[in-house]
Amino acid sequence: MELVWPSTEHLPSHRAALARGWSPDSERPEAAHDELAARDVDPSAFLAGMVARDPGGLTIALPDGSNVPRVPGYRRWIWDGEFCGTIGLRWQPGTQALPPTCLGHIGYSVVPMGLDA
Repeated sequence: MELVWPSTEHLPSHRAALARGWSPDSERPEAAHDELAARDVDPSAFLAGMVARDPGGLTIALPDGSNVPRVPGYRRWIWDGEFCGTIGLRWQPGTQALPPTCLGHIGYSVVPMGLDA
């Protein structure tokens, strides 16, 4: 098992996990649909957004429907010959603190074994 940078070679396996019902956000199951739509519209921009450390004014939708500024961070994909999940690293420059809307410096979501095909 390894952490890999999101890339075009891993997109088919990532898509298969999303299509089977895996979501990158356990608080927002609809995030799977959002991620599928973003990657299908512009795969290059989708991949660039995964690894861009500067949030560039982007926002994050919260479970209550509100939007807050995205903190800097990036994602790596968990890979063992196929897509197994994602891990995200987040921070705010100049401080160890995170805003109350950010659950932590590290977040992850693993594709459950036996997820129906």
